[in-house]
Amino acid sequence: MVSFLSPISKFSCIASRALRPRALLPAVFFSSITTLFDDTFKESREIVKNLLKEQGFTGILSTTSSIFNKNDLQALKVNFKPALKYGVLPCDIKDLEFDVESLKEISDNHIKAFLIDLHEVIKNLGYYESTEEAATETLITNLLVRVTDMHCYPLRVRTHPQCKLYISGEPYVSATPEFAVNRKNITMIVVEQDKQLKNTALIPSKCFGEAQLVAEMLASGSENMRQIARQNGVISDQIIFGIRAISSYFTFYETVIPAEY
Repeated sequence: MVSFLSPISKFSCIASRALRPRALLPAVFFSSITTLFDDTFKESREIVKNLLKEQGFTGILSTTSSIFNKNDLQALKVNFKPALKYGVLPCDIKDLEFDVESLKEISDNHIKAFLIDLHEVIKNLGYYESTEEAATETLITNLLVRVTDMHCYPLRVRTHPQCKLYISGEPYVSATPEFAVNRKNITMIVVEQDKQLKNTALIPSKCFGEAQLVAEMLASGSENMRQIARQNGVISDQIIFGIRAISSYFTFYETVIPAEY
């Protein structure tokens, strides 16, 4: 059984401005570009389905991360746990007259630029769809590359990497997260974003986007295990971090995937 601890926090820059962790458990993956993989995975999925039936599993397990839902999380024994710590943003950036120069306690120019990006997203909420999407894309990119300096060797930011989750040694699900941060060939952080609060996929049955992120984190952990096993013949536990970004709302996650899973 795999268990995902996703603490880290959820913070809403618009509402509470508080960070709040969540914890999750296992899941399965499949790429967002499903049509490109359907034929490739058709045979292996049939093998997995037959194996699961032999073990008494009578449900349906989604094969794509984009359609993952509560039933998939239950089947894979995935749970969420709240984080124990909360963080608070140092300022209120909802104010339309927000001026980053007034933040005397912040001296890092990369952080100042990020706060300006964040303010732009909030300012454009509900106005122009294309403007809101572009602002959110800029926000995430700058957060990963500039503010946290993730695109600096040995770390590397990748966009839309294709991942596969293996069940009983066969690829069953595939996922394509928006971003992934790798340390050499090992994925450490998975980022999924919904550029608009009005996204129709943000519904309770899909855990408001958390189910898809779980699938992508599991797929990344599965790829890591196989990569490490090829290098040194050992399958080890994997710690994966995740970020779900919905417009200006961010939730941070952490999970530990045991090797025996």
